[in-house]
Amino acid sequence: MIKAVLLELTPNSRFHFGKASIDANTALADTDEFLHSDVLFSALVNNLAQVKDKAFVDEFVACFERRGIKISSGFYCIKEGDNYEYLLPKPVTATNFIKEYSMIKAVKKIQFIPTALWDVSPENWFNGSCIETKRALLPKKNGLERIENLYTKEIVPNLVKHKPDDNAKGPFSIAVIQIPKINNGISIHFYFLYEINDSVPENMKSAFKYAVDMIAFNGLGGERSSGCGFVERVNWDGPEFPIPHLSTGFTTNLGLLMPDKNEFDNCLFYKLITRGGRKSKEIEQLKRVRMISEGAIIHNTGQEFGRTVALSTAHLRYGQPICINIPQFYGDERIDK
Repeated sequence: MIKAVLLELTPNSRFHFGKASIDANTALADTDEFLHSDVLFSALVNNLAQVKDKAFVDEFVACFERRGIKISSGFYCIKEGDNYEYLLPKPVTATNFIKEYSMIKAVKKIQFIPTALWDVSPENWFNGSCIETKRALLPKKNGLERIENLYTKEIVPNLVKHKPDDNAKGPFSIAVIQIPKINNGISIHFYFLYEINDSVPENMKSAFKYAVDMIAFNGLGGERSSGCGFVERVNWDGPEFPIPHLSTGFTTNLGLLMPDKNEFDNCLFYKLITRGGRKSKEIEQLKRVRMISEGAIIHNTGQEFGRTVALSTAHLRYGQPICINIPQFYGDERIDK
């Protein structure tokens, strides 16, 4: 059963999730705008590695590789009083249904949609039933019109002074995302989905919960020594995630996907994202891999998709995320063309 974990944030929290860059000098100059599943996976493994030996951590990783444990990326959710509104990534073919150019531009700007729009054709997204923000469509509820943006992207200066002279850095810039303050009982947070198979041993289930709970202590992403990455609370008691129960021939990935060569033909429409490539202490530079971004259109074969790949002996890239069914029209429209 797919469940949601809420990562509750304080207003004005900042996060640096990193992004593939051309060299080490520009590694901090940009950031992803939400928490991709591979970054979340790495955080969980690192949290567990602080208190468990290598054999235990390897078994934990194997639970993901065998698909006993699956996670999604971390997306935005909105808290209004005791209610939460979960947002999902926009399907990649959303603009293919629209003929009017101005509406195509409007849909392109949208990154996230509420679960209520999941089975609604994009040509009907702007019929007055939703609130339009800069990056998301929101349900038309009292108070949510105060939200202008889910986040802002900021460039902040930094200076490394505490390292030896040969590693010291002069002033440089860091890209961060910042969570806005809304007021009136409305706030913005992250959530992610997880699914644990009954066959997973109890000690691994407990290890997963521990690794997630430690996010509140260790934070998420990079530049945590500069005040980024703070998560106020991990909440396991949020409302049930409304999984769309659709009978359809297509599915979509809610995290970064790394299909093998036999699975790739089932990936119909997608965007690629480059991961890895940074320099590390152990090796000169990690390998780069291209992964399929969230919201792809995939043939629903009834089989599990994806794999976890090694960038080095100590660095894994998780590519076996949770997938959910997506309305038939997202695939049919493109196939008919």
